[in-house]
Amino acid sequence: MMLLRLAWRNVWRNPRRTAVVFSAISIGIGGCVISMAINLGMIAGMVDTAIESGLAHLQVHGTGWEKDARLEIRLMRGGESIGRALDAIPEIETWAPRLRAEGLAASPRASVGVSIAGVDPVREAGVSSAARSITDGHWLGEPGRVVLGHRLATRLRTKVGGKIVLSVQDLM
Repeated sequence: MMLLRLAWRNVWRNPRRTAVVFSAISIGIGGCVISMAINLGMIAGMVDTAIESGLAHLQVHGTGWEKDARLEIRLMRGGESIGRALDAIPEIETWAPRLRAEGLAASPRASVGVSIAGVDPVREAGVSSAARSITDGHWLGEPGRVVLGHRLATRLRTKVGGKIVLSVQDLM
């Protein structure tokens, strides 16, 4: 108890020094708390954006996809029965099938390596934010339509209604 009393007297022996130290500690702790809050908010935002834009809450893949993501494995056999099973689960609000592949997009003026996502336009509009994010043109609906990002359209030097060719590997 005597040590605590001695320490307390020493703290107030030089009030200016005590105020500077307490201020520095307070500012440091406040800065750390604010930076941690900003960081956690950014991480939560990134997770929400990733889920909304394509990763989703849950993914179902064909057997062996983790080791070898060939196109044959990506096209799951029995997809219709899986779809019916997903529709039967009341906790699942909506789902959409997707097929992802790497390929080449070519316009009359340029060609670019791209990541291609084949989707069911009606189901995809309910799952991801892609349909709501279109600024020019229309969401998918008719066969032979694609949605391009602004940067890809600029690199291909094409515009809405322009012609492009998508090339992907063939099923063996």
